[in-house]
Amino acid sequence: MPAEAVAASTARRWPSILLRVAIGLGLLVAVAFFVDVDGTIEILSGARPGPLLVALALFVLERVVAAVRWRMLISGLGPAPPLSRFVSLLFSATFVAYFLPGGLGGEVFRIWGLTRGAITVSRALASVFVERVLALVALGMLILWGLATAPFRAPVAILDAVLLSLLVVALGTAMLFSKGVRRLVDRCLPGQRLARIRGVLSRLYENFDLYLSKPGLLALGLVFAIGFQLLRVVAVWAAAWALGMEVPFELLLFAVPIVNLVTQIPVSVGGLGVREASYAAILGLAGVAPEAAVALSLLTYALSILSVTPGAVTLARGGIRG
Repeated sequence: MPAEAVAASTARRWPSILLRVAIGLGLLVAVAFFVDVDGTIEILSGARPGPLLVALALFVLERVVAAVRWRMLISGLGPAPPLSRFVSLLFSATFVAYFLPGGLGGEVFRIWGLTRGAITVSRALASVFVERVLALVALGMLILWGLATAPFRAPVAILDAVLLSLLVVALGTAMLFSKGVRRLVDRCLPGQRLARIRGVLSRLYENFDLYLSKPGLLALGLVFAIGFQLLRVVAVWAAAWALGMEVPFELLLFAVPIVNLVTQIPVSVGGLGVREASYAAILGLAGVAPEAAVALSLLTYALSILSVTPGAVTLARGGIRG
């Protein structure tokens, strides 16, 4: 049962999770000192139903696009389950990820769920890793685009941080695909007892090599990743519209990818506190009131969770079955 497997894994990490919950709540308290809480509540209470439904539909569509992208990467290496399975897995895994640090639990859930069918662990793991790399590259590209079009002069530190992040992703990916690193890993896993692990890694490397032999597939995956990130920006823009905020799209094109990148750092559970502080700081550069920025952050977070509630229903009914 996927829900039981995730629960068992989570139980062993309770001290770490509780620490991150405390950090997230601490950040929220810190934000509250600089924000008029009553003003934030007033802005949220004035949200218009029509634009809210549009924003919610966009968040749902975002998950479906992610499922199409993931299946495309899987099917590029061989037969794949139907799209409905990927959609179900994405909704459930995303729901799980909102309550775990850095979303790692969601990725483990995805891999576990996909291997319940005809997909091997190595192939599922390789697809998720490649998808993650393409997503980070797309985030970096959008942030650079946003820096070029932002309606204000962005701090140099942000550009440096983005370039450093892209460099780390590039170096990490290159090391993983390196033949020399593979030989070193094999030497670090000697003996018959570790033969099974070496076999899994060998099959994983074979899948990586298959992806490298398909530049067209990787290019299409990157296009999907960019489209996915743009769709998320549009969804946040629709949420701002629902709150009556006149936020330039160019500003969100800069802010949303940065916030998404920052919340990947496993500092708090589900990005709690980190998201609100990031939106207040970044949108504040363009003169957006902190109350409005925090209201937008809370609304987008609520809509994101609401959009994947079908995943919660799936989990409640017994999880993903092969």
